[in-house]
Amino acid sequence: MKHQFFSTSDLYFSEDSIYLQKKWYKELHDKIDAGETSFYDDSEVDPLWDNHNVKYSPDRKRLLGFPSDLEEYDVKEGTEIIFGVVPNSTLEIITIPDSVICIMEDIFCGWEDLKEVILGNGLKLIGDRAFAGCGFQEVFIPQNVKIIGESCFCENDNLESVYLPAELEAISEDCFQDCESLKNIFVPKGSIEKFKTLLPENADLITEIEEAEWKKIESSKTYSGYALNHKLDNKWTAFRGKLISLDEEEENYEDPFINHYSEEDADNFYGMTDGMKGDLW
Repeated sequence: MKHQFFSTSDLYFSEDSIYLQKKWYKELHDKIDAGETSFYDDSEVDPLWDNHNVKYSPDRKRLLGFPSDLEEYDVKEGTEIIFGVVPNSTLEIITIPDSVICIMEDIFCGWEDLKEVILGNGLKLIGDRAFAGCGFQEVFIPQNVKIIGESCFCENDNLESVYLPAELEAISEDCFQDCESLKNIFVPKGSIEKFKTLLPENADLITEIEEAEWKKIESSKTYSGYALNHKLDNKWTAFRGKLISLDEEEENYEDPFINHYSEEDADNFYGMTDGMKGDLW
């Protein structure tokens, strides 16, 4: 029996929706439904944990769960779908690479400490309530995002500025409901009437930005631009024939674990219990 992350009805689309005819949307559903049977199951066979105890699927294409005590995290390159609800996380900054095409519903809902979100240019869909009740002051939505789900950013008390791409095709009217501090919804020049129709309750907050200025802002606020100016821990490397992630400082050593550390030392370094090792050993 197949599990399904979300249905088209969750995003107010019926089965005969024009979005189902679009190649990228069909591919997204195919990725989610093509024989996958354990998206909701913590006992998935041989999951991977990185050195921050973030859980990934064996093929490293799905992020399945966050620990509750991270402050900053860079999602690994190659991840395609983020699915892993953790209530009351202490995460303050998250960067999401260009490889991610979908952020599922409720993922970051209620993360009041989340102060900064950097999204990648490969992102196409953000699910219902994905960032509801978070703590960031602004968010830039990359140009490839086509759908923003129901109540996606609602009840974000600190949210002041939002940047929405002209290419956006669907966004719920209540997307920014109860965002008490919201002052500006910026859109590219020529798209203001479209967004006044899509967001009638926020029409008076919508402002156009000239194309050149928009490109400049985009280059600094999406993942690709952010990655140029910040240290990111988003790679995988090999240890004892298995893939794990190491940050830059660890990578600067010459094979420290393989050459110098015993398995017990590595256990202490990673702080992993036998039940958490998964595919590492």
